[in-house]
Amino acid sequence: MPDGGLGLVLARALFVAGLLSLGGVTVFAVLVARPALASVPPDEAARVCRMLRQLARGSLALAVVTLLGWVVLQAADIADANGPAQALAALRPVLRETAFGHLALLQLAGLGATAALLRLAGLSGWTALAALLDVALQAGHGHAMAMGGVASLLCAADILHLLAAAGWIGGLLPLLLLVRLAIPATAAQAARWFSPMGRICVVVLAGSALVQGWVLVGGWHALAGTAYGVVVLVKATLFLLLTALAVLNRYRLAPALRGATADQARRHLLAAILVQTALGLLAVLASAWLSGLTPGMDMGQAMSAASG
Repeated sequence: MPDGGLGLVLARALFVAGLLSLGGVTVFAVLVARPALASVPPDEAARVCRMLRQLARGSLALAVVTLLGWVVLQAADIADANGPAQALAALRPVLRETAFGHLALLQLAGLGATAALLRLAGLSGWTALAALLDVALQAGHGHAMAMGGVASLLCAADILHLLAAAGWIGGLLPLLLLVRLAIPATAAQAARWFSPMGRICVVVLAGSALVQGWVLVGGWHALAGTAYGVVVLVKATLFLLLTALAVLNRYRLAPALRGATADQARRHLLAAILVQTALGLLAVLASAWLSGLTPGMDMGQAMSAASG
């Protein structure tokens, strides 16, 4: 069981899911929806944009609420609190005196700034940049930051991993909305615009995961010999399944939207994106689980020291 128990894992996973969705929908709106909707009737474009804004607001609300819940649970764990009263009493010292608390306050401020930009500028490039900065801040809670600091290669890989996850996994729900709401030709256009971004994100995810795995897992023997390694294998399997579905979408289902069976192709594509979204959420849960486990390299060193 990870440090802090299942409640902390779920709170962290839901918070990261909200962050990734917020980053994904804002980037999707700028890089995919805007060009895909450029040639459609104004009422159709307005309807899709309105739904994307609602998704952004919902993602932002999820991130704020779950961040607050995560902070309370983490404070209770740090203070070894017994009951809600002790957990709430531990909030102030945790926020004022711990690196976790300082970063949580910074994240809350960042989400507030993103909310203001979303209200004032809508789904603009500035809003997307603010949302991606919110995503990048999450790397401060990871093993990479604890081991090497912000200037380390490991931390840079963690930041890139989070940003790529936002662009790809966080972009699945807005893609689902656009495919469901738009006419098949527009949906096909959106899938075509999403594909290059998705490919870049897949490459970055794979590369950054290899860097982190090389350092944190602790060797091939630790993949099956430690809880950390097993969860890494689960996450890698989910990534391969996600990639396989992305290839199916790009080369089979999305092109069929322009054919004679466009309605059937739309249903198949929507189902595939739903499955991808579910797999993405499981990958986020696996990442949150990993954050509460001791890396394989640390366990290996501890075992070597004990045997020595």
